[in-house]
Amino acid sequence: MTEAYSFLQGYRRYSHLALPAGAADRYYGEVRRIAEALGARAVPASEHEVLDYFRHTQPELACGERSRVVLELLAQVRLPVPAAGLSRDLFLHAAAALLPAWAVVMLRRTPQQQRQARVAAHALRTIAPVFRAALSDGIASRACRRVGRSPEQLTRWPAQAPE
Repeated sequence: MTEAYSFLQGYRRYSHLALPAGAADRYYGEVRRIAEALGARAVPASEHEVLDYFRHTQPELACGERSRVVLELLAQVRLPVPAAGLSRDLFLHAAAALLPAWAVVMLRRTPQQQRQARVAAHALRTIAPVFRAALSDGIASRACRRVGRSPEQLTRWPAQAPE
């Protein structure tokens, strides 16, 4: 659920399209079906249920040495793009801007790190159209063409999302 929750938060913050009413619950329902097919049980199926799940499990969460090692490794990833360090840092800081307040505390994010996150979030929102244009022939567009659909459909939500 953490991945689905984070994806939706990123979409809401950085997409140029507003999330239609009910889309989050439909998305969580889809993710739930996949999780259950893989053997998970009692998987939240709506945004409300996901938030309840986080409230319930939050006291069990910890940020230990293993978590810190993973964060350090992410900060060192070399991306195969121009200005790789700048791009990596922008995306990592913008991701940190999506953290709920309790996670910021748990991760002991400093005021400087929190400022970097806010600046990166603003920068990413500002330059997102450039990234979208650069990905015009990316995996999503190719997937559309593979199934005989126009990639143009990715630029807007359908009038009514399928059930």
